[in-house]
Amino acid sequence: MPCIGKTRLNGSEKVVLVNMEIAWPNGISTDYEENKLYWCDACTDKIERIDLETGGNREMMLSGSNVDMFSVAVFGSYIYWSDRAHAERSVRRGHKNDATETVTVRTGLGVNLKAVKIFNRGPMFVPGTMVAVSNSVFIKEIAGELVLVTMDIWQRMELLA
Repeated sequence: MPCIGKTRLNGSEKVVLVNMEIAWPNGISTDYEENKLYWCDACTDKIERIDLETGGNREMMLSGSNVDMFSVAVFGSYIYWSDRAHAERSVRRGHKNDATETVTVRTGLGVNLKAVKIFNRGPMFVPGTMVAVSNSVFIKEIAGELVLVTMDIWQRMELLA
């Protein structure tokens, strides 16, 4: 039976967070700023989130037809996901508190589109601190994977190319 859970690194204290109305969770992302856990389900074609610590307050952020969500990532104010059915494989985004208005970030990425990852040179978010985050994110293919890159890193990569 599919589920989403958490445990300590040694495997102790296993806790199931989601075990109902979940079929094929194949993308998962943590939003430490808001203490939320996001996932996409390729079978139900939804992006949902819960409270990271308790598993409570389950919310459906996006539901669609004619989509094939494979991966999800959270960065700043946005959710990014790979959609292998839209516009010849695309990366799309929506606001993490209301993803109903979506923007296609890039299309035509081909059959190998799978994981969407965030790379940010800035400091990692530590709960209880504030970190300024830019909404300027670019997409770069690195070693066969699609990576979302912040503007400062993008500029450095372009200088090195």
